[in-house]
Amino acid sequence: MNVLITGVTGFIGAHLAHELLKKKSYDLVGTFRDTEKALMYEKQGIEMRKANLLTPDSIKDITKAVDVVVHLAGLMRFHDPWDLLYNHNVKATQTIAGDALQHGVQHFIYSIDGGNWPSNKHPRR
Repeated sequence: MNVLITGVTGFIGAHLAHELLKKKSYDLVGTFRDTEKALMYEKQGIEMRKANLLTPDSIKDITKAVDVVVHLAGLMRFHDPWDLLYNHNVKATQTIAGDALQHGVQHFIYSIDGGNWPSNKHPRR
């Protein structure tokens, strides 16, 4: 089974990849921005595809030839401007999900860390 992990170089993505590689029944594909990190993951047997969430053309066909997408890429710095967060976490997700539909991906798993949201006592303005 071919599994694409967006955000494979992040904390959760790296741990997920490590666990799936141990099972030896998955062929992993990951996304990257940093070439140096990509080389490290390629040495582990993960096919790496360059992707920039802010550039829809760079994520077009990112889900080609995969069965499962685990979408973990996104911005977690909630002090960033709203439009930047929206473009990374909403628009890019829509693009990747649309690409997955186009390529017949069987499963789409999406997770984003909500633990960084401020408390109700300190709402974002």
